[in-house]
Amino acid sequence: KFMPLDCVFEAYDNPEEAVKERLAQTKRMCEKGIRHWYEAVQGATAGTETTTYYQKYIEMKCLYVRNAIERLLDETEGMESGTTWTQCCQHAIDKLKEAGFGYIDCERTVRKWYNQIQNNEEARFPNPDPQIASGEVAIPPFFVEFPEALQAFYNHADALADKDELSCEEMFDYVNYKLIPYLVKKHNKDLPEAEKITAVNFLL
Repeated sequence: KFMPLDCVFEAYDNPEEAVKERLAQTKRMCEKGIRHWYEAVQGATAGTETTTYYQKYIEMKCLYVRNAIERLLDETEGMESGTTWTQCCQHAIDKLKEAGFGYIDCERTVRKWYNQIQNNEEARFPNPDPQIASGEVAIPPFFVEFPEALQAFYNHADALADKDELSCEEMFDYVNYKLIPYLVKKHNKDLPEAEKITAVNFLL
């Protein structure tokens, strides 16, 4: 859990150096997260929509984990001080409680938050959106509504790729000038004139 991301053991003279680097990486990430919550969340950006409560919650988690790591780094100059990670997590709680942050009492909570970071591929807190957290690509609502359109989209992309002609411009033209008009025509096929819709209304 404490080893650096993509660690190559040959690059370190001893495990102590590797552990300290991993801790320093996480500490820097938490310091960014204290200032800007999205810096500490997988797949989040400054434009990500969420609640103020969630933002403050992430900043709080960063604050506790950062203080626990700082304590461990201060106490383990020779890695033989006898200080444990559990003690460091409790120290962070006690220190922040003195400063007026009495949000949590149990060191297990800080350890759990640290593990959330280390168990994530991006070394961030997992995104609350399960689709983003799982690494899956979100499907646009248009294709969710019309799965046959998604299949047609894939088929056209494959055909262009086979001819080495696949590009964003080609797919944009296909969707807007062929796929959507086809779906509108299909929708209007058996409707009386008064109930037929335009392409613009079709997408609303």
